[in-house]
Amino acid sequence: MESQTRAQLAQLLVALAAGSNSALEAQLEAILAVHMHHALLLHISADPSVPYSARHLAALHVKNGIDRHWRKTSKSSLAADEKAEIRSFVLTLVSEESAKLLRAYAETIAKIAQMDYPHEWPEVVPTLLAAIESSLDPSSQIAQLSSQNPQDLTALKRVHVTQQHCLYTLHRVTKAMYSVKTLRVKHVMYQMAPQLTQYLCSLFTSNISSFITNFSAAVQSNISDEISIEKLDGLVQIARLSLKILRRLLVNGFPERADMVRVNGSSVGTASGTAVQAPEFYTPFEKVEACVNLISSLTGYLKSLLEIRRILAQTSSFKSIEQATSKICITAGKLYTDLIQSRPVAFVGCRGGLDVVRYYWELVAMGDSSGNLENYSPAGNKNGFVDRVLLQGMIIFRGVVKNSQFSLLPPDRHPHTDDAIKLIASQILTPDFVSSAAQLLVTKYLILTAEELEKWDEDPEGLMTDEEADQWEFSLRMCAQKALMDLASKHRTIVSPLLMSMLQHVSDLSPQSNSSAILLKDAVYAAVGYCAYDLFDFMEFDQWFEQKLLKECTEQTPQTNPLWKIIRRRVPMLVSYWIAVKSEPRMRPLFYRVLLHLASAENEKDLVVRLSAVTTLRVVVDEGLLTDSEIFQPFVETCVKVLVELVVAAEDFETKSNCLQTLKSIIYMMGQKVERATMTFLDRIKEEKKGCSIMFRTSILLVLTTLVQALKEQSIMLHPLVLPAIQNTLLGSNTSQQMHFLEDSIDLWTATLKNTPSLTPELVSLYSSLSNLIELGSFEHLKVVLRLVESYFVLDAAAFVQHPDSLPLFSKISECLSELRMDATKHISRTLALVVQTSLQSNSVAALQRLLIEAKLLQTLLTEILQSRTKGIVDHIVADFSTIVLRVAVWDVAFVMNFLQEFGVAVGNGASLLPECLEIWIKVYDAMTYPKQRKTMALAFATLVATGRPEVLAQLQAIMGVLSSVLAEVHGLSVEDARLHWYDSIRSSTHSLSDDDEEAPDRKRRAAFEVQDPVVNAELGAFVKEKLAACEVAVGAERWQMILNATDSDVVNELVKMIM
Repeated sequence: MESQTRAQLAQLLVALAAGSNSALEAQLEAILAVHMHHALLLHISADPSVPYSARHLAALHVKNGIDRHWRKTSKSSLAADEKAEIRSFVLTLVSEESAKLLRAYAETIAKIAQMDYPHEWPEVVPTLLAAIESSLDPSSQIAQLSSQNPQDLTALKRVHVTQQHCLYTLHRVTKAMYSVKTLRVKHVMYQMAPQLTQYLCSLFTSNISSFITNFSAAVQSNISDEISIEKLDGLVQIARLSLKILRRLLVNGFPERADMVRVNGSSVGTASGTAVQAPEFYTPFEKVEACVNLISSLTGYLKSLLEIRRILAQTSSFKSIEQATSKICITAGKLYTDLIQSRPVAFVGCRGGLDVVRYYWELVAMGDSSGNLENYSPAGNKNGFVDRVLLQGMIIFRGVVKNSQFSLLPPDRHPHTDDAIKLIASQILTPDFVSSAAQLLVTKYLILTAEELEKWDEDPEGLMTDEEADQWEFSLRMCAQKALMDLASKHRTIVSPLLMSMLQHVSDLSPQSNSSAILLKDAVYAAVGYCAYDLFDFMEFDQWFEQKLLKECTEQTPQTNPLWKIIRRRVPMLVSYWIAVKSEPRMRPLFYRVLLHLASAENEKDLVVRLSAVTTLRVVVDEGLLTDSEIFQPFVETCVKVLVELVVAAEDFETKSNCLQTLKSIIYMMGQKVERATMTFLDRIKEEKKGCSIMFRTSILLVLTTLVQALKEQSIMLHPLVLPAIQNTLLGSNTSQQMHFLEDSIDLWTATLKNTPSLTPELVSLYSSLSNLIELGSFEHLKVVLRLVESYFVLDAAAFVQHPDSLPLFSKISECLSELRMDATKHISRTLALVVQTSLQSNSVAALQRLLIEAKLLQTLLTEILQSRTKGIVDHIVADFSTIVLRVAVWDVAFVMNFLQEFGVAVGNGASLLPECLEIWIKVYDAMTYPKQRKTMALAFATLVATGRPEVLAQLQAIMGVLSSVLAEVHGLSVEDARLHWYDSIRSSTHSLSDDDEEAPDRKRRAAFEVQDPVVNAELGAFVKEKLAACEVAVGAERWQMILNATDSDVVNELVKMIM
């Protein structure tokens, strides 16, 4: 049976490997759901009789199945016996010769080890180490076959592949296991790390030493046969993989300190955990001899390997060896950079730690920003190898100049931090060294490279994008910039005078100077910008700008060196650095004029210069316009024109977006002062929108939204542009684009509606789209619809309460009312309260009543109120629903009472539902948190009492208690103070308007409705007195007296006292 299933599964895999098929994939998933079939799949992947493509597919399915089925919490977790079978068998596959299959097996082992080691799979690491030792053992079967025929290249390669695959698997496993944060696992790993490190250090040292020795002998003897090359390759590959594992071990396999550890639950090493005494077995890497020996000896190997790479660059026979030596050098650099960034104190105090810093700085001193290295041919810099080595050297240098761990406070501060700082100061960062290092960074690494200048001409927008990305970890020049800033920050008294001296040296270089001199001048200017904060006491920037920089960036002659453009570009960048550091407000108009001059196509043809000016303009705007918008006013029109020109001229989305972001910032800051410049933007942007990318059109929508918000009432002139744009998004046929633009179009719609001074036909035409937005099903979309509904009704309730599209819209809102969670119904009830209020105040009572009935809003509200106990609806939600119904009752009590009668008959009650409603309303009175709600109830109860209906009078005592309680809130206050009591609560009882502009027309319209609200303005005492008198007339004086006599005298007397 098993063989039949195995054959069937193998055939299925062969078919799937030939071409993907959803039916076959579903069939495979069904088979794999059966017990032991994942293990069977693993066996098939190792069966040489099965086609290779099917074997590889089987291995991938096993690997991917670990994530889905291995954890005990998985819905379809594998059984324990199947897991055991997989763990046992997969370890026998580490010597697989196929690289693709081995990678899948190694990843499978790593995934399982990450979850099962050490408790359920303690043998994984010992088994892998045994496999490695067996593959390296000369007496092994494969090694003997190779030794019996020394000229058999295939047998030799098999030996090397087996060795490398075993090491690669261990690498994947250690990488996975050391990423586990569980404290128990960490402790096991910490105890295992010293022994594992000792073994791998020995393996690395022996193989790298043999490689260097044998390579030198091969070069001297001019040996280049395939067997010799393969033997060298075998040695260097083992060294490479050993070092990869060692890097992971040294960085993650040892505790940071021997005295203290932070513990947080089941995790260790988290900064927020509790500091506790470390266990005795905690041994940091600097106390393990093998680790120390590796750190101190690795630079010696690097010197030899760099020399070997220089030799290998001259021939193509050693390609694999050249790649391996490159990877070893880079891995060594990664090890050092990881240690200097994560454990700087231990690294500096470790034997040979500072020698590493010196060695890498020597390399940096020999190189330059173009990735050149003395005595190293360009051919040796394939794939940017030298750049990466120099960058690692720069990062290591930064690690000793300024390191965040040197500033930690106890208990996180390493006990030897002060010793490490003193060691660095005395042996590395001496005054002479700091001075020479700063000069070297400026003169060699801040210089623009030939590649950057070439990109300047060929892809100026790409160059600007790279510059603004600020990815110093990947750019040699940017890392040098950070290193210089660190030096200046920590050694200001040395670096600042040096920079001023260098500035004086290049100050007389003119536009007619040679290219090398101009590049040096740009580098010095760049340094002065980067270190602005540390040059505060050494420079008067405003004076320098007026006397020197202004002329350098604006004057051009026929004799000007074309490269002078880099100085014109550097001047606005200097402004961006210094304006927040040391510049007087009087300089702002001059800055604006110069920046707009450099950003204009009429004055400046170079796109990089123009874009740099715009970038600086954004910084200047952010720093200055909060206080001097009047000063910027004369420049607004020119600014908008220049920015729109750049948007049109640019080709990259990133560039267009940055220009629009600058424009958006200016519009936001200037407000209505941008009105004159608006048409310039609109005229150009109409054409630019056609055929542009989705992301760019989104940016335009964002700018339009900001523009509408800035113009407020004047934004009505934008309606011919913005409203069709919104309509095209909401009603467009392209569903994909519709979803891309939806959020931003809704924001634009909301801003337009809130800021319009009056209702326009275009806004009315959008109203029908509201019901479509509700169908999107998102609670966030529902909230947006509710806010838009509010704004429409605040704008013109009379028009929209009887609009044909209101019926389907409010019908959907009614459906949502009983289906959504509590916070959603809270939003809906508040919106309905505003709709009812504005409609009633607009004298649209009949239209509102028709809408409430036809959309089943009143029916739904009453149903929710009456079934609140059954459904478990909380009282404050019932109070919100009740307030809506009670407000309608204040206006037309007969309408509400008739509906309660009809609704009672319809639901089979046979009578009015008023008694049940009254009972619930009285009960939820205490849940009414807002004074306005309580007053609405009091007005409604008084109105109901005036009808003299028996159902109402039966609850008179409770009603009087409510009336007395509400009246007591303002008892003794003047009429105006009482009105303020109700009015002040209005803002908190409606949607939060904290994000809205106080000056927005929508906010003003809401405030007007609030001020004119009859519920607020009604004098409650007089109103209650009048309604009680009306009740006496309705029922007769004699019966009224009988009712009062039957009511608690204290309640009656309290109410009488309140209304007299």
